Amino acid sequence: ERALVGMGEAADQFWGNLADLGLLPELRRLGEADKQAARRSANRHADSPLLLKAVLAAGLFPNVLLVSPGRARPSLSQQKQSVSIHPSSFNHMASSFTTSYLVFHEKVKTSKIVVHDVTAVTALDLLLLGGEIKVLHAQHRVVIDNWIDLTISPRVAVLF
Repeated sequence: ERALVGMGEAADQFWGNLADLGLLPELRRLGEADKQAARRSANRHADSPLLLKAVLAAGLFPNVLLVSPGRARPSLSQQKQSVSIHPSSFNHMASSFTTSYLVFHEKVKTSKIVVHDVTAVTALDLLLLGGEIKVLHAQHRVVIDNWIDLTISPRVAVLF
């Protein structure tokens, strides 16, 4: 029960921070019905896994891993550094991922370098919400944060 109360307090604090920035209405001034309506409105996209992954990509950047095919499991790296998923993580035994990029919450060095809490994100998530973009028009490439290398069509590259 205390954990749920703590989560509720954290959610209220987060809402207050966003309200202070002018991104959400101030709940303290609203009646209960208006509070519920404001919460429903703010959560109208809560069931969108694509939006959630985009938000994670923005929030966890530059914690990005490149996924490459491996023998039994995919090979993971970050700027030429080999990384493994921690054995206690949900995706530890994954034989493949739906995208070539993962974001992670924490990286720890034990006998090897491991990451916790990984989520697959798209190249578009990283392109729109990631780090510094360098467009190489003639080569049909975009480089994000000087190491994430994407092939891109000239029509799309022109947008950046």
